[in-house]
Amino acid sequence: MFYQIDHLTEYCFSRPVFLEPHQLRLRPRDDGGQRLQAFKLTVDPEPVGLTNTLDAEGNNVAIAWFNGLYDHLHIRAEIEIETIRKNPFDYLLTPSNNRFPIVYQANETNALAYLRQRRSGQEHEQVVEEFAQQIHQSTNGQVIPFLGRLCDVIHDQFEIIRREEGPPHAPAVTLDMRRGACRDVAVLFIDACRVLGLAARFVSGYQEGDPDQAQRDLHGWAEVYLPGTGWRGYDPTNGLAVADRHLAVAASASPELTLPIIGTFRGDDVTAQVHVNLELESETPVN
Repeated sequence: MFYQIDHLTEYCFSRPVFLEPHQLRLRPRDDGGQRLQAFKLTVDPEPVGLTNTLDAEGNNVAIAWFNGLYDHLHIRAEIEIETIRKNPFDYLLTPSNNRFPIVYQANETNALAYLRQRRSGQEHEQVVEEFAQQIHQSTNGQVIPFLGRLCDVIHDQFEIIRREEGPPHAPAVTLDMRRGACRDVAVLFIDACRVLGLAARFVSGYQEGDPDQAQRDLHGWAEVYLPGTGWRGYDPTNGLAVADRHLAVAASASPELTLPIIGTFRGDDVTAQVHVNLELESETPVN
């Protein structure tokens, strides 16, 4: 699939402010599942400095810094990208790697340690453990059936809502309410995977969705690291394994580190209004 994306974020301040350095995670990945063909980043006011680098988790990040006082900040990402993974199961998983308990190689164990840890201090963690274990038992201890069943259960039994603001709810909260935004159910999926020792992380990006929908948003889903196979995506919001209808931008053990824009400003008695406009067009390639 070919996609053209125009992602504009506008901040308007009630009075001029000093903009602190901003981290911009808007450049999509270029990997085995997608090919970035063009990317243009426009920032107004023009930064006095702009550098492109990789963060600690391998995400593309632009860091912009400013000088002076401004009453606005406009950030636009224009993207052309091709997704090439038509089959989400285009991998070979040995029988031993398709059964719990998960066994990673020594180098993988060290690299994935943080991505296997559940967030400490969560209330009612046991309910998520019970939820994960029930699905584990119903799939006879097999990894891929577990992931598929977990994805289906959340999609079929939870109400998906649109929630514009706020961090993801704690997994136990989403499980108790049986409802949540895409980021809420993705975090629940991730936590259930970690209960069983799977390395899992949060992904932020774009999803094709309905071409006729009036308003589009960034989307969130999960990726799981399978031994001998690598990272594979699962989207509990839509109840499917990720293929060519998703476009990944950033991935992290912590969802807050995948936000497209992270930054602050200095100013007293200032209010800010935010407007986001996201346009996405898709085209099926002609063979």
